[in-house]
Amino acid sequence: MNYKATIEEENKEIAKRYKNLLKETYQTLSRSDKLMIRKAFNLSVEAHSNQRRKTGEPYIFHPISVAKIVANEIGLGAISIAAALLHDVVEDTDFTLDDICIKFGTTIADLVYWLTDQSTLEDGNRAVRKAIDRKHILSAPIEAQIIKLADLVDNTACIGKNDPGFAKVYFLEKQLILNGMLDTVKQTPLFKIAQKQIKG
Repeated sequence: MNYKATIEEENKEIAKRYKNLLKETYQTLSRSDKLMIRKAFNLSVEAHSNQRRKTGEPYIFHPISVAKIVANEIGLGAISIAAALLHDVVEDTDFTLDDICIKFGTTIADLVYWLTDQSTLEDGNRAVRKAIDRKHILSAPIEAQIIKLADLVDNTACIGKNDPGFAKVYFLEKQLILNGMLDTVKQTPLFKIAQKQIKG
């Protein structure tokens, strides 16, 4: 873990990545779109404020990266960008789906629901839990599966580089998800990138 930065440096980097997300978005964003995305960003920053990735980096780097893939490489709009920023909030923090629904409405809350793992430790070992979560995301609508694909691509890049031991397990789990995704999702350039990551 070689990451080192002061809080001030981290905050500047977070702001920079957020600005790049907006600047590199394919879709033309209205003022209300930008306000909604900013609101999602602020909540995600708050929710993940005490979390770190295994690299030592602030966890918020990950949702921003996923949102950037959704906005830039896939070209989805403001609702999907906001959902990408929020995709781990319910799963990993004390915020609930009701919180998301109240703050952002049912459309974004529904996407976050599909992107949130449903298993718990009480369900069994990792293989059992991942089977439950896989069934959930593979029942999801196309927008949620595409955001999940962006999540997998960003996680694979991080895990493959920083945790080669776990990567072997993760890549197998990822392949099972990819195998079951909707045919429309499989036709996207991002899906080909996801497959290539596994093959190295």
